[in-house]
Amino acid sequence: MLIIRRGRKGHFASQKNAHLLNVLLSFRHVYSTRTFVVPVVLFTLCYNIPKFFELTAEKVLNSCAEGNDTMVWTYKLTKMRSNPNYIRIYILWMNLFIQILGPFVILTILNLKIYIRIKKFEKLNPDNLFTVTKPKKPNDETGN
Repeated sequence: MLIIRRGRKGHFASQKNAHLLNVLLSFRHVYSTRTFVVPVVLFTLCYNIPKFFELTAEKVLNSCAEGNDTMVWTYKLTKMRSNPNYIRIYILWMNLFIQILGPFVILTILNLKIYIRIKKFEKLNPDNLFTVTKPKKPNDETGN
């Protein structure tokens, strides 16, 4: 567990510290949930529409040696799903970019932005406004 102290004396007493706090708060943006959820849901729906046309279901008569004929459902590939261009472009390349490389690149960029913002804050705050220290362990002998 880590404890975050504010300044050396534990409070924002100086004008400089108050200014730094205002700078920190100016980095905040207020977004609604709709801003993130709606585009993701729309993109997901559009991206997955072709998957609904990859298979067809057919009812087939299943005849047994004992004479019990039953109807069973089987699934067959459509012409679109067996098309080599569809397999190469949609299944291989689009999945590579959208499900593997895209998230990796986005996470890398966001982590880099966080790192740059931390470095910018450290330049604005040479007095170590926020320092991280480990808490002291209670002494078993004194009962504290």
